[in-house]
Amino acid sequence: MRRRAVEAITKYYTDKGFKNVTVNIEETPDSSFVNSNSIIFHVDKGRKTRVDNIFLMGMITSRILN
Repeated sequence: MRRRAVEAITKYYTDKGFKNVTVNIEETPDSSFVNSNSIIFHVDKGRKTRVDNIFLMGMITSRILN
């Protein structure tokens, strides 16, 4: 379950343009409930990735469809 949560968080931020996401989990016993733990996700999304230019080289052909 923790792995799926980390994958979901990573995918969310990756889809938003943050390609260097790291997720750490901190798990501690929760004294409020019997046999339970508190889970805290520490997310470092890093810098947003942006594409400035795209250069295409080679022969490019196009056809107009009627």
